[in-house]
Amino acid sequence: MNRRCLKFLSLAVLLAAVLNAGCTAREPRESSERKMWAEGEYEASESLLEFKPNGDGTSEVVGIGTETSTDIVIPKTDIDGNLVTSIAPQAFFTSTITSVSFPDSLKVIGEEAFSSCSNLKSVDIPGSVETLGRSCFFGCFNISEVKLHEGLTCIGEAAFQCCNSLKTIEIPEGVINIEPQAFSFSGLTEIRFPESVFWVGDEVLSHCIDLKKAEIPAAGYLGSYIFYNCGSLKEAVLPDKLPESTGEHLFKDCPSLERINGMDAEKYQAVMQKTDLI
Repeated sequence: MNRRCLKFLSLAVLLAAVLNAGCTAREPRESSERKMWAEGEYEASESLLEFKPNGDGTSEVVGIGTETSTDIVIPKTDIDGNLVTSIAPQAFFTSTITSVSFPDSLKVIGEEAFSSCSNLKSVDIPGSVETLGRSCFFGCFNISEVKLHEGLTCIGEAAFQCCNSLKTIEIPEGVINIEPQAFSFSGLTEIRFPESVFWVGDEVLSHCIDLKKAEIPAAGYLGSYIFYNCGSLKEAVLPDKLPESTGEHLFKDCPSLERINGMDAEKYQAVMQKTDLI
């Protein structure tokens, strides 16, 4: 286990620091589901999880409550029939859960919601989810499969940081923001960002020592040190025209880098007239 990840995990367990989300949670949109709740068409669940009503017919999961199972099913409604639309910050922080299923009413997964859940092995996040909060799956060392779906727009800062067992992930079209360090220190070996992505934060893939190929075909902003210390990275794809707001040292300490956009890496840097890429 990476020393930095271990250090982060220890601090998380001891301090449970509350972090500010880079992706702002939005209020659920008005929908036919909201109308159905108002008309009493949803039944209350019998879930043992802890909920907090929002006062508008929706609620959020705030903790594990009296649930003893490690296989968590988050229901579509709480015990009062409110529609479950969010998971609160640190709701399952450092818990021993091994699996979790989400309802299609869910919009937001909050900061550190599943941080340091080291027994969690896979998650399938429905297309209803728009925002993954900061560090929401940070330090989930055994997660090897993450399924994301169209509807997601923001992947928060450090959302999958230190997910060592995560080797691959498909980011769906429609994602706009990928915040700093979203996948840093993960086990990714290859990744492609969709063309919908506009914002790519600092160090978003830094310290991914097994990463061999990465594609960022479009972006309006590229942060600094995106691939810092990706020692196995051989090939990268960047936008045909680098945005004016491109950070420095995208490829610092990438000794295996051979080609950028199909061109020799050093030659690419010269052609793009940006001398601080590598």
